[in-house]
Amino acid sequence: MATELPDEIDCRLLADELGTVSGQISATRLARVRGIFRLSGNVNVGMESHRDKNNRVVVTGEITAPMEAKCQRCLEWMSLEIGVTMRVVAVPSVDDQKSWEIDCIVAPDWKLHVLELIEDEILLACPMIPAHEKVSCHPPPSRAVEPPKSRYKPFGHLAELIEKKDDDINAK
Repeated sequence: MATELPDEIDCRLLADELGTVSGQISATRLARVRGIFRLSGNVNVGMESHRDKNNRVVVTGEITAPMEAKCQRCLEWMSLEIGVTMRVVAVPSVDDQKSWEIDCIVAPDWKLHVLELIEDEILLACPMIPAHEKVSCHPPPSRAVEPPKSRYKPFGHLAELIEKKDDDINAK
């Protein structure tokens, strides 16, 4: 049985020890993954922290998440497997973010909020418009809407007024 990951880790300490952290996060702990997406099982995470040649704390990792998404064609739930490879530089404050070549994440006092990072990475990896393959997707039958018998046209009488005005001008 895989271990449940903590809410936060000390990424600087982990980098100094060239350490890795791996385990699972239960779906109930990731509250922001909802709406047209939902987790259908535990999220598997493997993270490593190390220092690069510039002595920055770099956090890398692999995330796999079994999910379900609501198909935007047929509005039925479909299975979706999310796989993410992440690589971020941890910085202790917003002021320390510089124009690095990779993404930065703020880790106050070098405490990295694992749950927030994992949620962000999963949400960014979700497709913008989830849909089944066209072969297996059957949209709901559309209901034919009859056009109204008569339609109110609030400016329909203006044509008559313009014609009348033109006739009055031409008559003079």
